Amino acid sequence: MMVKRQSECNSTGSSTISKSVHSMSLIDIPVSALHYSTDEVFNYRCHLWDMHIKRDINHIVKKDPYSLEPYTELTDRAREIVSTLNYSKFPIISRNCSRFFSTNTWDFVHGHCLRFQDFSFSVLKYNKSMHIPICLECGSLPDSTAHKLFECIAYDERVTELRLQLKELQLWGINFHLKLIFSDDKELKYNFNSLVQQICSQSAFDDQFLCIDLAD
Repeated sequence: MMVKRQSECNSTGSSTISKSVHSMSLIDIPVSALHYSTDEVFNYRCHLWDMHIKRDINHIVKKDPYSLEPYTELTDRAREIVSTLNYSKFPIISRNCSRFFSTNTWDFVHGHCLRFQDFSFSVLKYNKSMHIPICLECGSLPDSTAHKLFECIAYDERVTELRLQLKELQLWGINFHLKLIFSDDKELKYNFNSLVQQICSQSAFDDQFLCIDLAD
């Protein structure tokens, strides 16, 4: 019978242990066994997410065809503010808000809503006669989430006053969502929610209206 050398046995054993370790889930390991506090584990998880987001920053930074800022400079600026820790600790929407409230807010954050003509024009193309997505509220162009939030003149002084509190977001143009998501400023997020609700309450056109129009 052939006897394996000690080095071969150690190698096989190490490989088995290594595979077992890699197959483990942190969920299966009690926090006490790791000798780290819950906060330390949470912070490390956020650190890993930050690394992932910064590596794939091009997937979340929007290209603005109407901006003169080079895209590489914008992505570099975005990497500097990435913080999933802030996103987790300071959510944009509180848990006790209504579904209607949260839907409106998230529509403005991601921009995938028929109330924004840039989305309708570039993705759904329901009006192929349009060459530039014109805002239905004020008739200016081009329309976008940033236009509705910071530029549209169809709204009253209540919107104007709230915009003054959000100049920090306005500097990011159509990528204002990045500054908003990763900010640790609770007042900034509160004012953003207030602005969205004011705009929605004063808008003549909303998502539901445009859906009906599209179906017809």
